[in-house]
Amino acid sequence: MALIPFKNIEIETSLNHEDVFKRLSNITDEVNSLKIGGIKTHFKNYEGVFNFPRLKIRRIPKIGYSAFLPIANIKFSDKNERTVYLSLHLHKYVQFFLLIVASFLIFQVGILYLNSLSDTKFSNQESIKILKETMTEEELLKFETDTFSKSGNLTQLYTNISILIAGYILLVFNFNNESKILVEDIEGLLKDRDRS
Repeated sequence: MALIPFKNIEIETSLNHEDVFKRLSNITDEVNSLKIGGIKTHFKNYEGVFNFPRLKIRRIPKIGYSAFLPIANIKFSDKNERTVYLSLHLHKYVQFFLLIVASFLIFQVGILYLNSLSDTKFSNQESIKILKETMTEEELLKFETDTFSKSGNLTQLYTNISILIAGYILLVFNFNNESKILVEDIEGLLKDRDRS
C-alpha cells in the first residue's frame, strides 16, 4: 500500500489523439496551472492545463475547494494512437502535507511504543510491592504523580493518533471516490463516438 494515494489507468479509445484533446478541451476551463485552491468562477466541470501531448485536469467542485481532489495527468501513447494513460494523484502541496502528517504519526506511534516498553517493568503486582517497600512516602507520592501524568500524556497521544488516522482514512476515501468520478467521466467521453 502506498502512503500517498495514486492510481495509474490505461484507457483504450476509438478516437485519435487530436479528437481526445478536442473533447477534453470542450469540458475543461483552461488555466495556466492547477493551483491548490482551484478556480472560483467556472462554466465547465473541469479545470486543466493543456500542453499537448500532455494534459492535466481536475474536477471543479460545486462548493468548496479542490485541494484534495485528484489531478489526472493524461498522456498519449507514442506506440499506439488509440491508448490514453491516466495518472491520478493529489496536488503536490497536499502530498507534502500528507508526508508531514504521516511522519508525525509514525513519530507518535514510536513514542507510544517506547513508552509501553518502559511501563512493562512495573506492570506486575510484585514490582509495585517492592517499590512500596523500598521507597519513602515522598518518593512513592512522586512516583504515583509521575505515573498519573504519564497516563494523561498517553491519553493525549492516543487521541492524536486516532485523529490523524481518521483524517488519513477520510482523505483516501475522498481520493478513491473522486478518482472514480473522474475516470468514469473521461472513459464516457472517450468511448462516446457521437459527442463532439
